[in-house]
Amino acid sequence: MRRRKETSNMKIIIFALALLAPCARAQTSPPPATPAVQSKPVPCWKQAGIAKPLMLQKNALAKATKASVQALCGDSSLAMPEKLKQIRTLQKASKQKIETLFPAEQLEALKKCELDRRGPAPAVKKGPCDQAP
Repeated sequence: MRRRKETSNMKIIIFALALLAPCARAQTSPPPATPAVQSKPVPCWKQAGIAKPLMLQKNALAKATKASVQALCGDSSLAMPEKLKQIRTLQKASKQKIETLFPAEQLEALKKCELDRRGPAPAVKKGPCDQAP
């Protein structure tokens, strides 16, 4: 009887080891190779040779201009033609400031890179105050 019990226990142990063997092999196998991480494209401002502080200055100017345009659009005391006139004046002044920050070649390279990445502008555009042009 004792012999039978030992044989029975031995079969259970062998069966358990057979079940656990694949788990043990999976744990000891090397991790799968990770796919190559895609690097981000070089920012357009860097590609155009523009220094980061100047680009930050340009972005701040664009943000301020946009805020001023939104404020003008929300000004109910002005008629739309007057709003548009003041907006054009703001945008012209902003463009002139930007042109003083960068050489023409860098601005063109920046615009070209941004256009290549973004694609062409939509055919239907709204005005600065969301009105039809």
